[in-house]
Amino acid sequence: MSDQANPVPSPNRIFLVLWRDDQNGEFVIVGVYSSIEDANIEARRMGEDLVNGVTQVPINETEPLRWDTAEGLSCWVEQHEIRGSQSAAM
Repeated sequence: MSDQANPVPSPNRIFLVLWRDDQNGEFVIVGVYSSIEDANIEARRMGEDLVNGVTQVPINETEPLRWDTAEGLSCWVEQHEIRGSQSAAM
């Protein structure tokens, strides 16, 4: 079983909700979450507020959500591991 398939929050794992607007070149991290479920819910909520049809995007508890529009709007969830620096361990 891979780490990505494990929905249990980990103190060393975070999920970023990212937003891109190709029309104005904007790229923003809009949220940081400890669980993929919370990150997916936020990404879907943003889509529901801004774009028709995103409510049809199913939320999977183990896979990061992503949606894109023909107008160049995108929102997606990325998983990242937090690692301490080697100097902090000394």
